Amino acid sequence: MRTLLLSLSLPLGGALLAQPALTAANSVGAPGQDFPVSTGVVYNDPGNTGASVTYDFSQLPATGNRVYSYLSTGVTPSSSMVPTATLLFTDGGTDTLFYAFGANGLELRGERNAIVNGVFTYSDPGVELKLPCDYQDTWTDQLAASYSVQGFPVTRTGTITGVADGWGMLELPEATLDEVMRVKVHKVIDDQSALTSVHRSIDIYYFFNAILGHPVLKLTLDSTTVGAGNPVIVKSTEWMFGNGDVGLEEIDFDEVKFVAYPNPADGQVNLSFGAEGREARAVEVFTVAGQRVLQAALRTAGSEVNSAFDVSALVSGVYQVRVTFADGGNATQRLVVR
Repeated sequence: MRTLLLSLSLPLGGALLAQPALTAANSVGAPGQDFPVSTGVVYNDPGNTGASVTYDFSQLPATGNRVYSYLSTGVTPSSSMVPTATLLFTDGGTDTLFYAFGANGLELRGERNAIVNGVFTYSDPGVELKLPCDYQDTWTDQLAASYSVQGFPVTRTGTITGVADGWGMLELPEATLDEVMRVKVHKVIDDQSALTSVHRSIDIYYFFNAILGHPVLKLTLDSTTVGAGNPVIVKSTEWMFGNGDVGLEEIDFDEVKFVAYPNPADGQVNLSFGAEGREARAVEVFTVAGQRVLQAALRTAGSEVNSAFDVSALVSGVYQVRVTFADGGNATQRLVVR
């Protein structure tokens, strides 16, 4: 059984899918936000284009996990080498991407990676994600940069094209999400130097739920050709709500003994217990890393909790709500704070 992440709907009822829209506020992480993901190396089919599509990736096999962080440019001295950047994106290793919001969306302004062993700036930044972005929106942008590898100058040119080509329901190994937008991004990058040439063709399928500030699923097909050699093709997957979430243990949806609503929430959250009739004593809210960020006492009257709790002070993201009952038992459910 897979954990179900409830969409914004009535407490105990379903909801019709609605077409999402991506904006800078709801689809790009803010400084200080971390997003754990599960990682894998295979996928069979990225799914169909169109409206109200069901994307079934419930059987993705996980081979690892990592945590992506969005940071302020002030946290590293290397930011001074990309003065136009306003946002850093990193997995905590040697690779860092430097972004800023331009007139057309989220632009890649610079990079730091192990191959270059330093930071370089794009003389012509490329739009990685058009913002705002609605279904069937498209974009094309050029990018250019110069850098050095072991003292040899390298010239980079490339093109980024994108299209928001589908939306609907997304099924992941540990969650089902309504109202998800798929954005396909195709990159062609050529690096030329006196030593050799490197050609890369990259297809990326991003799935956004227009709430979390980070793709809930990313599928990548990366083809790299060095000189006159044969292309090396690598597939990879990254998704949220699985083993990458290193916090509280997951439970099956059938075991959930309460419903938190509205979900997503930005203020007061109510709890409903249906016909269970169990007396709730306390509610706790945890980050995906297991840090408790809220605790409150509860008292029940029938199936409802009189004292709802407030999440307006929490940073946008995914949390786990744990309710403890008078008999010592507890139940857990995910909550999205926006």
